[in-house]
Amino acid sequence: MSAKISTVLAFLTLLMGCSANNQSYLATEPKALPTEEDNIDLSEDYLRKLFNPLGKWEGVAKAIYDPNGNNSPWPDGAKYRIDIGCEEIKVYFEKDSKWLRVKEEPMYWRNSGIGMIISSLDDGGGWVEKWSIQLTRFGHSEMDMWFLRSVQNVLIKLDNPWHSYAILLYGRLSRTEDWTSEECS
Repeated sequence: MSAKISTVLAFLTLLMGCSANNQSYLATEPKALPTEEDNIDLSEDYLRKLFNPLGKWEGVAKAIYDPNGNNSPWPDGAKYRIDIGCEEIKVYFEKDSKWLRVKEEPMYWRNSGIGMIISSLDDGGGWVEKWSIQLTRFGHSEMDMWFLRSVQNVLIKLDNPWHSYAILLYGRLSRTEDWTSEECS
């Protein structure tokens, strides 16, 4: 149990180090939060109208944390695409100039209007795979993507690196197609 706690603490330390020390992962300098005097509507309805995430988003993602290195099934520096529709979200990566859908199972999401979380949990009878994709608005046509995928496979021996592992990717996605929310009515 203490080994797992140490691993989690090391992972969190790695994340904090990436955010604090590497300017390429920071979008802009933090700005002061609005106050009541600014008279800004920050209601959930307003935020949803402020930014419509519907559309196709593409970008390159780099591995921030990948313990299996080049043996990972998730290509470092590969082009990724997320299609955000009214009823469905699809995730792809590009391989040999073709888009490959990486998950056929349903994706679950919640959109706040300025950010979005996409998640998935699969149980394969001996293994469990968890996904969390966090999208943060960076203007109308760009979003930052943090993509965490973790897998535990109890059918593989404990000393095998594929028994339990995770990969964290970061990339900036650009909107390549803009879909309107009216299409969802």
